Amino acid sequence: MEELRKIAIEVSTEDYSNHLENSNTNMAQNDLISVAFGELEALCKVLGIPVVSKEEELKKLNPNATVIFASKHDNSDTEPKEIKEILLQKLRNRDEKTILALEFFSDEYFCNLINDPKRNLNDATFNELLALIPFRETIIRLVKVFNEIQQKYSRDMFEIKPFDVTYSESVEKLSYLVKGDKEKAEECDKRRDSQVVKNILDLLKAYGDNLVVYTGTFHVIDLLTELKEIIKSGNKEEIKINNIIVFSPREDLKDIMRK
Repeated sequence: MEELRKIAIEVSTEDYSNHLENSNTNMAQNDLISVAFGELEALCKVLGIPVVSKEEELKKLNPNATVIFASKHDNSDTEPKEIKEILLQKLRNRDEKTILALEFFSDEYFCNLINDPKRNLNDATFNELLALIPFRETIIRLVKVFNEIQQKYSRDMFEIKPFDVTYSESVEKLSYLVKGDKEKAEECDKRRDSQVVKNILDLLKAYGDNLVVYTGTFHVIDLLTELKEIIKSGNKEEIKINNIIVFSPREDLKDIMRK
């Protein structure tokens, strides 16, 4: 149980703890997030990718666009509503299957569970894990939104594809932390970050216009950085970068950067 507790806390905070640990300054977390917004906005500008940051702009989104939802994970009051609006807009305006790529364990067990509204929130293992995650309220509300959508749309029309590392890979990093081997644990972090980007790229190639991606802000920055390199290399796999929209669910980015 203690091992599960550590895994749950680690998985839910990796996006931010990695960047805080690697920072050479004593910047407060809010300052770090503001800098991340600036980096996100700059990358989007270079790539020609629109950044949407207000809820009322959701209805203006092109239903044929690939939406990358840059989450901070702690906005439990707003993020579930916003992702619901994005998903429903796609489902209402398209005949093709909509795929939600979700930052969560990619094990087959969790993949099947998250796609089963009759089981997921009633599953003992899932609830044990959720009870120990700091951002559990956001996850619970997200799952409730998914379940609501799944009541209307079958898996043939709406499917969730988790793309994070597996549970066992998280256990591997935990074992190094327990042993005090920080170097090996950091290697696991780097592998995870790289694998997450690779997994999202694979989903972009496979599903393109039908895709909505929900992941942490820093993973989005890593993804956009990789897309910039892909363009420089000629984009041989023809990823539709000009059809991507980034949704950053906060107050206006320009207001943040002026603070």
